[in-house]
Amino acid sequence: MKLTILGSGNFVPVKNRSNPGYLLDVGKETIMLDCGSGSLRQLARVNRSLWELRRVFFSHIHLDHIADFVPLLFTRKYLQSDFPIQNLAFYAHPNFETFYRELTRLFSRWIEDERYSFNFQPLEPGGREFDEYSLQIFPTTHTLESLILKFTENGKTFVYTGDTDLSETLVTSCRNADCVLTELSSTDNQSSEGHLCPSKIIDLIRLAQPKQILLTHVSPQNDDPKVSDRIQSAASVPVQIVNDLDTFEI
Repeated sequence: MKLTILGSGNFVPVKNRSNPGYLLDVGKETIMLDCGSGSLRQLARVNRSLWELRRVFFSHIHLDHIADFVPLLFTRKYLQSDFPIQNLAFYAHPNFETFYRELTRLFSRWIEDERYSFNFQPLEPGGREFDEYSLQIFPTTHTLESLILKFTENGKTFVYTGDTDLSETLVTSCRNADCVLTELSSTDNQSSEGHLCPSKIIDLIRLAQPKQILLTHVSPQNDDPKVSDRIQSAASVPVQIVNDLDTFEI
């Protein structure tokens, strides 16, 4: 698996971090994990094409994670394909379906094209099997629709937690994973319910013992090497705050 960071920030506009969005090359597919504002531009910056995408997974429905959903479909309709045309599937909690239907109804004439089909696939806790990889889905403590996504390919495991708080389910999903991409949007001084702060990340590492932790959804307050250094000093595994356009082999 190969992970590409399209956006490593949160909803706060800053010059060096876009909203959350990630590419995961897994098996013979390229999939997108969340699609926040700026994700399409970031695709161009890493010399990738939206026509490579086979599936898009949403961790939850907050706007900083889904804002480029309609622009993605609009661009698919009007941009000439440089790859073989294929169906695009969107995966999210079943509650996303109402939101999905309303948006596609509202923008139908600008995004619907019989040549470029797309559809919605509901995700619920449990497992899904794809041709060359598997997916485990876990609920998490952020919103009702929030999901943790755990991908496995050839014995390697990658976990994307989305926005989350520390919980037993989070620990279970991350236990012994080869790589965990999780959030760093809260601070110990002003801890926000439903989010992780440095001390909770340290607890997660201690309890789950993943092989590598990548920190994203970085708030301006946490955008400081001293924060990751503090976590790393208390951790027994590699810890890194990611940046836009970083890539990682898993």
